[in-house]
Amino acid sequence: MFDQGVGVDIDTKKAFNYYKRSAELGNDLAQSNLGILYANGRGTPKDYSKAKYWYTKAVNQGYESAYSNLGTLYYYGYGVTKDLKTAFEFYLRAAKSGSNNAKYNTGLMYENGYGTAVNITEALKWYQEAADGGDEDAKKKVEELSKGNSSIYDSLKFNNKN
Repeated sequence: MFDQGVGVDIDTKKAFNYYKRSAELGNDLAQSNLGILYANGRGTPKDYSKAKYWYTKAVNQGYESAYSNLGTLYYYGYGVTKDLKTAFEFYLRAAKSGSNNAKYNTGLMYENGYGTAVNITEALKWYQEAADGGDEDAKKKVEELSKGNSSIYDSLKFNNKN
């Protein structure tokens, strides 16, 4: 509430304090959100090791979307050794659990061969899923990649109907 300004003025320090209390009590969503605050230095000094700690606690409790946040740490090497294979694995896991952001990132990884082999068909599949979830950047990627790859895109559309 305080981090988004829903019904109140934005106050990242209050948001941090509420998320921290809730996270310490075991709330997986609060743990993930606390990790985000640490990663971005919102309401607290930036601390990637604490971000990783809270993301890991969240995923260990079954909050699969936090894998996307872990993937970003490994993609950029924030507080960890940069590891595109691990980033890809985390993004894919979060994408399979429904994270729209992770679907886009999984498409990016497949498109560019980051942490996995280049696979345009898989890239299009994940970009399309993200686009279907409302991601405007993913819609642009689908258009961009489908030009000159119409047989792949036609196959993708066919497979999505089944």
